[in-house]
Amino acid sequence: KPSRLPRVVWVLAGGSFVNSAGGFVVPFLVLYVVHKGYGGDLAGIAVAAYAAGKMAAGPAGGLLTDRLGARVTTAASMAGSAAATLALAAVSGPAPIVVTAAVTGLVSELYRPATSAIMAAEVDGPRRVKAFGVYQLGASGGAALGPAIGGLVAEHSFQILFACDAATSLAWAVLAWRTLPAIPAAAAPSRQAGPASGRALLRDTRLLRVLAVTVLVNVVLFQAQTTLPLWVHRQGLSTATYGLLLALNSGLVMALQLPATRLTGRWPPQAVIGVTSMVVGAGFALLALAHTSALLAMAVAVWSLGE
Repeated sequence: KPSRLPRVVWVLAGGSFVNSAGGFVVPFLVLYVVHKGYGGDLAGIAVAAYAAGKMAAGPAGGLLTDRLGARVTTAASMAGSAAATLALAAVSGPAPIVVTAAVTGLVSELYRPATSAIMAAEVDGPRRVKAFGVYQLGASGGAALGPAIGGLVAEHSFQILFACDAATSLAWAVLAWRTLPAIPAAAAPSRQAGPASGRALLRDTRLLRVLAVTVLVNVVLFQAQTTLPLWVHRQGLSTATYGLLLALNSGLVMALQLPATRLTGRWPPQAVIGVTSMVVGAGFALLALAHTSALLAMAVAVWSLGE
């Protein structure tokens, strides 16, 4: 059928599911650092270091995709993520933890520009929104399953938790190498129009506005992996409860992803981004009033709707 999505979309969605289901480092990094006997200040610095590495991974991943191709970049990113995760579980001391967290954030996120390049090259314009929706569905499915399992595992052993994370990253590396098409980034539609320099991108006011909004809303969303676990523990609740809250968030996003894509595609993007960002903010504001599992779940449901 003309509307049928290419096989590579389902491969990327499946790989994203596997990787997200075992993505335990970020949501449990704060609790892991506190578990090792350090304070919340070092835990926050470690997560910030991971985020800094993740930010650097965007341009670095794009450069590697240009030079090495999307399949090689994806496989290398996931293999590097497995190694860095095991190293993070092994190191001790504030400086090694912070540095290794930054490296983990960098290598584990290098694949994102590569998978976007594959999607752009393999899926034509009219089906691209649907393709990205399916891809995000895979990521949300894994993110719904992973924290629920990870919270239970973390109650017994963080070392096992990180080993499982490394194993899923390695599995996605092998899957990417064996199944993804060897498409150079030059095949993507964006490259056919000519390469854009960094200076040209900085003159694109629409892009800058999108980046500004993305930064602001993610400052809020990232609290789910930094201050929220500490807040949950302050209420006397377990690590498993925190994992279930993250699973609730991802499960709702997964359930609403495709219907929301069909619905919001009819509306002006600026209005959708503005209104949903406010809903996300309202959900996180409600957390300040949530002192029980039920109230925490209600607040998570509100921000998940916006997300």
